[in-house]
Amino acid sequence: MRTIVFCVLIFLIRNQMLAQQYSLRNFSAVDGLPQSQVSTMVEDANGYLWIGTHGGGLARFDGREFKVYTTLDGLFSNTVSSLLLDAHQNLWVVHPGGITKFDGYVFKIIRSPDKPRYIWKLAEIGDTIFFQLGNLGTIGKIANDSILSWNKPLIPGKRIYFSLRTASRKICYYLNDSSFLVLSEKGRRDRIPFHGIFNSVRAMLNYNGNVLLDTDRGFYVFDCSQLKFIKAGFAIKDHVAAYDSVNKNFWIEKDNSLWKQSVNSETSKEKVLVGKIVTQLLFDREGSLWIATSGSGLYKYGVTDFNKCGSDKLGSVMAIAKDKSGAVWLGSRELTTIKHGKVKFYPVNIGNPSGVTAIKVNGKNETWVASYAGLGKYDSLKDKFTWYTREQGLSSQYITSIDFDDLGNLWCGTNDGGLNFYSGSKFKTISVQEGLSGRMVNAILYFHKLKTLFASSDRGLDVVKDGRIEKIDLPELANTPVISMSVYRDSVMLLGSSGSGILIFDPLRGKKKIISTRDGLPSNLIYFVAPDKNNFIWVGTEQGISRLRLNRSAEISELRNYGFDNGLTGVETNQNAYYLGEEKYFGLVDGVYQFNEKRNESSYSYPLHLTGVEVFYGEVASRNYADSVFGFFKIPVNPILPASKKPHHLLL
Repeated sequence: MRTIVFCVLIFLIRNQMLAQQYSLRNFSAVDGLPQSQVSTMVEDANGYLWIGTHGGGLARFDGREFKVYTTLDGLFSNTVSSLLLDAHQNLWVVHPGGITKFDGYVFKIIRSPDKPRYIWKLAEIGDTIFFQLGNLGTIGKIANDSILSWNKPLIPGKRIYFSLRTASRKICYYLNDSSFLVLSEKGRRDRIPFHGIFNSVRAMLNYNGNVLLDTDRGFYVFDCSQLKFIKAGFAIKDHVAAYDSVNKNFWIEKDNSLWKQSVNSETSKEKVLVGKIVTQLLFDREGSLWIATSGSGLYKYGVTDFNKCGSDKLGSVMAIAKDKSGAVWLGSRELTTIKHGKVKFYPVNIGNPSGVTAIKVNGKNETWVASYAGLGKYDSLKDKFTWYTREQGLSSQYITSIDFDDLGNLWCGTNDGGLNFYSGSKFKTISVQEGLSGRMVNAILYFHKLKTLFASSDRGLDVVKDGRIEKIDLPELANTPVISMSVYRDSVMLLGSSGSGILIFDPLRGKKKIISTRDGLPSNLIYFVAPDKNNFIWVGTEQGISRLRLNRSAEISELRNYGFDNGLTGVETNQNAYYLGEEKYFGLVDGVYQFNEKRNESSYSYPLHLTGVEVFYGEVASRNYADSVFGFFKIPVNPILPASKKPHHLLL
């Protein structure tokens, strides 16, 4: 046995706070982005990201794929310089020589009244859209989809250098006479000179409800409500590109790199992006930062939903458990325990390379380990394992699963020897000769309320009770054996299959219901399915981890799928590698991950909206049964849906 202090894995100790981990993901043409030169971005009320490019048109990103729009769809130009979403969620797309408005139904082009000029910086005040024109420092106005004024000075004889839409929905204009003009939503105009305070402004950005000014005399905060300038005591010497009001960080451009810097410390810096030309930074409602670049596509930076714990040396973690002393047990190539910041490694009996398959702690706080080298019981007083193999009476040393009954007796499933029962003195074998469906037991579960053991094999699901074995008929899972089982709300079972999804099974009433990819799961191969104390159901597949909630009708009322973009770099889960206590740990093919509860507590909930109508799970096109469609997602209007899968012309 080897003992070592492994500081990286201290993350797993109870009440130890995990440092937040961040991910940086690049989206390029390979991912569907129409062009690598991204000029502008905006997020709509439903959480979709709209992206303007320099020649590739407009794209809408839903978190998975890009939908691209060009002049063929109605855009004025494929070069997009800026975007604006108005109060009615109309999208205004600004091009160098014109504007396109998209109301969710059609694109409408608004052309300049004379020779094309560079249009930029749209802002909405009431029902009027204001915009700036080129380097002339003039403005224009749009109302009722028509240009009311064009190339007019904001104030006679004055020129606009640049402007900003504030958090209070005012427009703050920086003028060439060393003053600011603030235009309120009600049309009120206030001019505030800054003579004698500073001489010029290099940049302005939103900051805690006010405007932060980068001037020749340092940083000032412009209070747009009190109309006064306040000297800011920031320890920043470089160009500030954005301010994160949630995490209290500045985003700095320095040495051809993008840095994150804490408001309170000049030394607390992190270099996030190197050698890229940044064109815009956008914080979405979930707290992630989107970085638009010229030539390198789009980047997403944010806190991950899952934090990786420990070293890559752990490899594939096949089992996780936690005993009453607070020690965390990990099963991989070898057995690892972590307690009070110290890590110990225990060799698996004969060093079988397949390692640990399951870890369980019984009511007496005894830790049992299943492996392909036998069954191990931990002695906490002697700090060592006693191992059981065929020599001690097991029918096979290839142990796949373990569980305990109400009396504390141990049951274990084997890969080729059926079931084994251990009362503390000797092992008893239950095999196909006694009525078990198959020799290869994939998973077992003792249902305490029913005082019944369920055992899944390659031939089906068996019930073991009072010395009798009965087979349960599950035609819904034909040829896809159950490989994971758990009890939900102390009344029904959750059965994870090897290809048919999840079966919700009531063993008393015989009621059954399937949840699969048709309901939103990323895969039908279910490595594990289990509820936590809040009745969230956690599902592990080769595509990542899912968390769902069921309503009283056993229908999904909430579902979220987590994968690579959520911090699960390994993606693929393992059968018995999960712990769903106050902290939640998961074993993947590349190590251990902890679910970030705080990240999800602060997640923004986007409004529910209809994105499509499917008939027979998409086998029949619903639009063929409606006279028209409406909205961005082309939803059929009053469709008369078919009664069968026969072609439409055969139903007439």
